[in-house]
Amino acid sequence: MGPAERVRNLVEPLITASGLELWDVELGGGVLRILIDRPGGADLESIGRLSEPISVLLDEEDAGPDGRYVLEVSSPGVERVL
Repeated sequence: MGPAERVRNLVEPLITASGLELWDVELGGGVLRILIDRPGGADLESIGRLSEPISVLLDEEDAGPDGRYVLEVSSPGVERVL
């Protein structure tokens, strides 16, 4: 299991419990990007509310990629691949 898949397995229950869905996990260039969504779109408040618990979970489980990385929690936006 690669780092992105491990992160996906850890954060998906947390995201789902918040009424959102995990759209994708991307890892590259020192950035761990977790994309969340819901019907009608994820608002900034929902994204912000999840950022810290996701960060804490990844730290507790030592699940982030090796070395330093920047965590970005966001919506896939209108340019997402369908």
